[in-house]
Amino acid sequence: MLDELRARHPALRTMVGESELLLETCQDLVAVARTRFPVLLTGESGVGKELAARAIHELSERCSGPLEVADCGSIPRELIESELFGHVRGAFTGAHRDRRGAFELAHRGTLFLDEIGEMPLQLQTRLLRVLQEARFRRVGDEGLVEVDVRVIAATNRDLRAEVTSGRFREDLYYRLNVFAVRIPPLRERPEDVGPLVRFFMGRQAGELEVGEWSIDGDVMEALERHTWPGNVRELGNLCAGLAVRARATGHVTLDELEQVWRRQHHDEEPPWQSAPAVARGRLGDWVLEHARAARFNLIEVARLLKRRKRAGHIVPLTERSALSYYLTGEILCALAEAGGDTDAAARALAGDEDLIPRVEGRVRKIWDTLRTAEGDVTALRRHFAKLPAGYEAPLRRASALADRS
Repeated sequence: MLDELRARHPALRTMVGESELLLETCQDLVAVARTRFPVLLTGESGVGKELAARAIHELSERCSGPLEVADCGSIPRELIESELFGHVRGAFTGAHRDRRGAFELAHRGTLFLDEIGEMPLQLQTRLLRVLQEARFRRVGDEGLVEVDVRVIAATNRDLRAEVTSGRFREDLYYRLNVFAVRIPPLRERPEDVGPLVRFFMGRQAGELEVGEWSIDGDVMEALERHTWPGNVRELGNLCAGLAVRARATGHVTLDELEQVWRRQHHDEEPPWQSAPAVARGRLGDWVLEHARAARFNLIEVARLLKRRKRAGHIVPLTERSALSYYLTGEILCALAEAGGDTDAAARALAGDEDLIPRVEGRVRKIWDTLRTAEGDVTALRRHFAKLPAGYEAPLRRASALADRS
């Protein structure tokens, strides 16, 4: 189905892979592309949010217009207003001439605002007004500039949590969140590792004058076991290193893979050797373990994991939303194993009598959702759209039990 979708929409060929999750993502991109609504792309760093934004632009009726990219996380705070809205000569020190901003440059096209969660609160207020009125003033100017721009925003943060903490405006969040598309991390779609490796290595072949790459099977097995905290970007960097290392022979071995890994990770042991608890298929157990340690406070779990990641530890995920999706999967497993007994499922998940009250509400909520769906596949897909790969069977079993209750 992905091949058929790409044949009808060539802009999707940049979205490399063959997993069911990637298919669903591409279907969402096609569905929203020809609308006039803003789009919010969510996902971890390195998953390919900018590629998705470019695909939306190419699929839209604005494809003949410009696509402007503004990285809200890399522009200095004192310059971001000028970068977005432009300025007139003399507006501030260093403004030697009039300059158009990203909004004006994107007129009749698309503006991609990357890392929108990094935007200062004061500028969020101005952005909201521009989205509502389609006009603005350059910095230091009195005249209004009218624009026709479709905005696509992206973030690797949990914007709902940012709204709760007061770091992101609630009204802007709802304005941007008309249609949200989550770009799944690579660890949730291991089927895409092989196609991505072939794509990245093939892209290097011409430049390095290698006719064809030969990659040993144990190399691919090792790559598929890794959880890829840096996602597609991390895989692409590793493939570039492998291409340089194996240039002479065109043959990639496990030994070469490990040498490149250690070179890129300061002699750190390759994760497929250490067999970490977060290896593929064990991520749900890892999430459950951390949830128990933090008394099922996922905000606290995310905070602690981000601190570990900053300290240099390998942490496969840190987003509260992603943690929640895996915990939902574990709850479905517990319900299936307990035969639909919510109390027994809560006890199994808690692992400690004191923690049962902290988890039983989550269990009952999911059980009620299953009962409401009444086994309808479309309803289940809607309610559990972001369930990670590997939990399809527990979902079916738990749904069947709820339907008979």
